Amino acid sequence: MPPESPRRSVGRPADERLGPVILAATLDLLDELGYARLTTAEVARRAGVSTATIYRRWDSKRVLVLAAAQQLADAADDPVDTGSLVGDLERLRRDKQRIFTPRIARTLLVLMGEALHDAELAEVIRAGVHEPTEQHVREVLERAVARGERPPRSDAATVTRLVLGAVLADATTARDAPANASDEAPNVSGPTNAPRPTKAPGSTNTPGPTNGTRSATALDALFDLIADEAAPGADAATPVPGVAPGA
Repeated sequence: MPPESPRRSVGRPADERLGPVILAATLDLLDELGYARLTTAEVARRAGVSTATIYRRWDSKRVLVLAAAQQLADAADDPVDTGSLVGDLERLRRDKQRIFTPRIARTLLVLMGEALHDAELAEVIRAGVHEPTEQHVREVLERAVARGERPPRSDAATVTRLVLGAVLADATTARDAPANASDEAPNVSGPTNAPRPTKAPGSTNTPGPTNGTRSATALDALFDLIADEAAPGADAATPVPGVAPGA
């Protein structure tokens, strides 16, 4: 019996350029409609493709949403060592604000609600959003200890929950960021002992960010507090759980 010939694929090959367009449309519609009202037909209309094009890649709405969530997870930059704790914190803040625009953060809220009933989606969010953020925070704190700087008293897991909580809080109160919000972060590295802003005599206002502007979001305010806590002249250092001195 002659060997079986290779099976030919059915239909046209998938256009790889359409994938990101479809996933972007999915994220937009999750923000606008929520998960329950989202349909593959609506995604197809928004992306300018046929439903058949979508089903060649993702065989259900759930699988499509999982792929869109994974795209969010893949957007983070690798941690950058700026040379100082304040610089590293600023770079981390810029990175999270670039990724979690108000629209994306609202979409993440939708996904998190659905993840309560979907273990696979919950794992995507945990592995793609929470764990990379915690690892990034841990590296920032460990580098600070290695330089002899004073890290904040909170551990990486706690700071991560605060960061993501601030992102989600901003999502429910802030408008979409301006068009230049995703611009590359400036070079914020500098001397470790750079002075922090101080209160004017008799003032009850909390000092703002080091660039002279007021905290515009909960995430800005959180990082100001962390940087203030770690600033020279703060109270005596308290060991950070899970980060050995001199690590």
